[in-house]
Amino acid sequence: TKCHQFPALCEIASMPALESLKVYGPNSL
Repeated sequence: TKCHQFPALCEIASMPALESLKVYGPNSL
């Protein structure tokens, strides 16, 4: 992830519920 550009993404990615979103993308839903 681009933590230095999008710090919010790193915070979101730290949430287990959204881990799949980080890896597979929104289509995984």
